Amino acid sequence: MEGIAGMQEALEKDDLPLEYIDMRDIGGDQITAIMSALQFQHKLFLREMKGELLPTSIPLENVQVVMDFICGPGSWCMDFSKKHPEKQVYGVDISQTIIDHARENAVQSKAGNLEFMVVDRRSPILPFPPNHFDLIHLQNGTSLFTLAQWPEIMAEIACLLKPGGWLNLVDFEMGPASQPALDRILTFLGQILARMGRSTAPDGRLPLTGSTLGPQRMARQFFTDIRYELYPVDLGGWNNPVGRAYLAWSVVRPEMILYLAERTAISNQEELQFLLREMQRELRQIGFCGVGMLLSSFGRKPLVPIR
Repeated sequence: MEGIAGMQEALEKDDLPLEYIDMRDIGGDQITAIMSALQFQHKLFLREMKGELLPTSIPLENVQVVMDFICGPGSWCMDFSKKHPEKQVYGVDISQTIIDHARENAVQSKAGNLEFMVVDRRSPILPFPPNHFDLIHLQNGTSLFTLAQWPEIMAEIACLLKPGGWLNLVDFEMGPASQPALDRILTFLGQILARMGRSTAPDGRLPLTGSTLGPQRMARQFFTDIRYELYPVDLGGWNNPVGRAYLAWSVVRPEMILYLAERTAISNQEELQFLLREMQRELRQIGFCGVGMLLSSFGRKPLVPIR
């Protein structure tokens, strides 16, 4: 798996090319806060999807071996392994630090059917044979990989799936917000993602990462039964502290914005520090309104290879 191995090797360098920056690892001295933010995100996604870990249209009767690709702190695969103790679950990530946290979290769950692995940069492929998994789940991949990297990622995922195996892609897209400082920050974030090759917005106006391309990416691998489920996410509202917290904590991460704005020359520290303070004030206003979209797309690898 040369693309993932190459990414892991680049992550160990001091001055990473923009396409290899792991959006979760910025601010390495704040790893506990980052892990908490990812766990909080999982709970928000689960709430918006009515508690379902997978689309109900995916039949699980014949699903035995499952991979949570880029598993983060392991929230999804731990929940899935507890709900389905008869299935073998693997959590895989490109970050050793994150995998270490996932393993610590998993100790409390005492799940005998769950194993975590970090991708070894010294190996050209993941430590699994082709046609190994019945189901692969990938959450937030659109912000982790560039548009140029996606074709190879999808080809590698398709190779690991058994014929008839399922792929589920879950991603969040930020929509408009009502307040000027936050709107300006989101514009900067969109421009940063565009410069990093991770945005589908033609002008970089919004931080769109391409979640709507999930079905298209599956179709290019000749997947069948391609569908998606769409969930609106309320990020404002006076009685919605969870939505506001997700916006301030996970969508707009101050250390990420400050670091990437400097790397991409989009803005400067002084301007951003001012806007981040103003954003916190705006989020406390009774009239604040912000919306987003959660998209869960899924499809099956063909039973017969397409030539």
